[in-house]
Amino acid sequence: MIETKPNIYTFAEYSQYQDSTDNKYELVNGELISLTPPSGIHALILTFLFQEFYREVIRINAPWQVISVISYQLSVISLLQ
Repeated sequence: MIETKPNIYTFAEYSQYQDSTDNKYELVNGELISLTPPSGIHALILTFLFQEFYREVIRINAPWQVISVISYQLSVISLLQ
């Protein structure tokens, strides 16, 4: 049986990587690992986290906005930048 070595990517290469699919990847020790597509539970978790971060920002009266990014990442940004 012939084994092929996986391609090893730098972070710069990973950040520019695109293929002809809608797959999302993470970089682990130089290897691209395909992520499973988000499910309904992911959306529920994202909504919960968004609400919790938003409530905390309001509670501490911070000059921040909590935004949900399309790629299912949650960001808290400062308005003072």
